[in-house]
Amino acid sequence: MPDYCEICGRRTEKFIILPIKQPNGDLDTLSCAECATKSSAYCSIHQAIHLGYPDGTTACPACIEEIVASEGAVIGSRVLRNADLADEYWQQLLEWARDVQEITRETGIRVVSRAITSYALRFNLSTDQVIKMVAVDGPRIILPPIII
Repeated sequence: MPDYCEICGRRTEKFIILPIKQPNGDLDTLSCAECATKSSAYCSIHQAIHLGYPDGTTACPACIEEIVASEGAVIGSRVLRNADLADEYWQQLLEWARDVQEITRETGIRVVSRAITSYALRFNLSTDQVIKMVAVDGPRIILPPIII
């Protein structure tokens, strides 16, 4: 393990692990506190490190939860209202949501809302934009890559 920040190169004794893929293929970056707070993978509102996703995007988990708490029922129900239950990807979404429900004990609406919100924050879109994308292209874009 290096004894320097992988962003600025300064020596440091304490590291913050950022979910930023490096050119050498490493999936995380070891950072000093100063570089971490300047990073795109840091939320200055919540003073927290983002979650990392397999495609290299990130989003603040506290921001996701705030939106889900305030708008989750509306977001989830708008998505499911457009569902084509005969479509394979919609079936996968519903099956995935049921599996997540078993673990989290949350409603399917909340699970789907969190997926929509996470995608929106990762790609700097509004939840309305993502809902429209899902309505046109199906839910494949919000499913975790392991499901598809």
